[in-house]
Amino acid sequence: MSGKGLKDRMVERFDFVTGTVTAYKVLYSLEAGGYVKPEKKGKYVMYSITKGGRNELAAGKRMLLGYARRL
Repeated sequence: MSGKGLKDRMVERFDFVTGTVTAYKVLYSLEAGGYVKPEKKGKYVMYSITKGGRNELAAGKRMLLGYARRL
């Protein structure tokens, strides 16, 4: 997904509007952490989740489910 695609998806799924710079700042931070990898496709940079990113996502989900159980 591109940065613009991410921004559009946030609006569609969560009704949350963010600035374009914010979407790219998040993507750059995720890339620096090894959670996504960029790939140039034509004039766009597309980002995909890495194995490490999937592992972190799963760990975060477990953590949130644990909190939900305690509540």
